[in-house]
Amino acid sequence: MKKLLKVLLTTALLLPLLAAVLPNSSQAVAAETDDAQVDVYLHKRIFRDLRWTQGQVESVDNWEYDNGGLLIEEDQKTLDQDLLTDDSKPLNGAIFKVYDFSAEYLAALQAGQTPEEFSQAYMDRSFALEQIEATGKTALTNPEPDVADPGAFVTRRQTVTDAAGNEEVYDGIAKLSLPRYQEGQDGAYLIIETGLTDATELNIDLEKKSAPMMVTFPVFAEETELTQIHLYPKNVGYSRDPYFYKLDEVTKEAGPIEGAKFVLYREVNGEKLYLDQSSSSDLRNQWVTTSGDPLADARITVFVSDETGLVTTNGRFLAAGTYYFEEVQAAEGYQIRAAEKRIEVVVPEDWDTEVTVNGQTMAEQVDGKVPQLAIESKTPRVYNQAVTPQENPQRPALPDTKGETPTNTPASQVKDRTTLPQTGEQASSLYLLGLGLIVVSLMLWKKRKRS
Repeated sequence: MKKLLKVLLTTALLLPLLAAVLPNSSQAVAAETDDAQVDVYLHKRIFRDLRWTQGQVESVDNWEYDNGGLLIEEDQKTLDQDLLTDDSKPLNGAIFKVYDFSAEYLAALQAGQTPEEFSQAYMDRSFALEQIEATGKTALTNPEPDVADPGAFVTRRQTVTDAAGNEEVYDGIAKLSLPRYQEGQDGAYLIIETGLTDATELNIDLEKKSAPMMVTFPVFAEETELTQIHLYPKNVGYSRDPYFYKLDEVTKEAGPIEGAKFVLYREVNGEKLYLDQSSSSDLRNQWVTTSGDPLADARITVFVSDETGLVTTNGRFLAAGTYYFEEVQAAEGYQIRAAEKRIEVVVPEDWDTEVTVNGQTMAEQVDGKVPQLAIESKTPRVYNQAVTPQENPQRPALPDTKGETPTNTPASQVKDRTTLPQTGEQASSLYLLGLGLIVVSLMLWKKRKRS
């Protein structure tokens, strides 16, 4: 009995030493799990406003694709592809910020809320912004910031690795590596879109059309916890695609002009910026300057009138603003006047006002097609004037009634015309000489007959 008490006493004395040497088990778990990371890929999608109003309301209003956090394999990966799951497109240049709401999430669970109820409340943008301000949250730091703001995550073209380890290139991607746990508790993060890197090229109503995302861990797919999550935030962009008809000034509707070439420019601080050759499937445009002929600059997009005289931007959507079509090469038999070098296009800031081209209202295209009414009326219109003989160097004008030689008459023709009068004078002299010889001969013949 004394031996047993001795062992127990010795063990009791050693416990404090063991506690100092061995880490607390709960602390060890927390230290290990706090290092776990979950990769969250934001696949930024955007609908064009008109496409949305033509039947996409339900799709856009539902802020999240029903993908369960998994990668959508049949999605349009880049702007160069035509494959679409719907009418949305990937968007580069969207800015997101991320806030840690793990403490608030834990408190909500302890108060009896479900993860779904907690997340749902933050889908209201006004509420989410109020909570950020009320709690004094600061955005998580992006380890590789794409802009000057270290808390900004910007969508761009980059490689996405799927669950099987395969890599593919995607447009419109922002990658977030978020801690799975915060102080040993499940993490919760508010992801909110704050703007665009170049808002002048694309009008987006963030207040009305985009929804914040509250991501709460863990996320499961078929009872397996995901270490890689794919989210598809969507909103609506406003842009328009103008067009017009190129017609003969005399024949009007019966005279469409095919083959006229145009470029599109806008003016910034007195300088012409021309629409470049960026992807026609992108809602964002790029503009370039040129010191020479824009038609000869391979960077600049050229639009050509078709057999009906139609000139269209062909999916190159324009944000609100004022633009100008410039005719840079006339169709055969036509001339370019000053008016054709500055054809005004006004894109208003909302759908309640119509686009105007050359001062005429334009019916909006639907699904890239000009409305039948516009086809029949051939409006808006831009006229061209045929080249007159005096204006066509291939068809020299004849001399005027004064016999003066025009400046475009070839020199060889001028020389020939100046020698013709000398040739006529020589012929007249020979004729008079011959007539005199005949008269003299007759007189001599009559004299001999009398004698």
